[in-house]
Amino acid sequence: MTRRDALRLIGAGAAAGAAPLGLLGSDGQRAAAQGAPRPAGFEPDVELTLTASPAEARILPGRPTEVWRFTGVVTKGPADTVQAVADSYLGPTLRFRRGQRVRIRFVNGLPEPSIVHWHGMDVPEAADGHPHLVVGAGADYVYEFEVTNRAGTYWYH
Repeated sequence: MTRRDALRLIGAGAAAGAAPLGLLGSDGQRAAAQGAPRPAGFEPDVELTLTASPAEARILPGRPTEVWRFTGVVTKGPADTVQAVADSYLGPTLRFRRGQRVRIRFVNGLPEPSIVHWHGMDVPEAADGHPHLVVGAGADYVYEFEVTNRAGTYWYH
């Protein structure tokens, strides 16, 4: 998509008073996004659920600090794919290997719209976590992609 096309799309959406694509149901209520288009025959090697939700963490002395934190659970594949960072408010480390086919179900347990964006990962546009893909509180989004990156440190937020 060119910059000009993006500006036209934004302008058309603003003129129509539209919400981000895929977020309003036929009744006008915010609905769960379906995530990236499902490639025919996509069978993941690894599946996990990544949840963002309010929590508390001890960052400074005294009472705990309210934070928003990711937690993750492997539902298919190697158990060490999701590794929590002990005694931290940081989200888990996700370990993938080149060639793995990955399905991640992001669950938005936050009190406002959100999405997950991947830095440095070579993923399809629908799996990039662009703000136009945001899902409402309580909704989810499914990412599917094959890991094509070489070994490295990448991050998400």
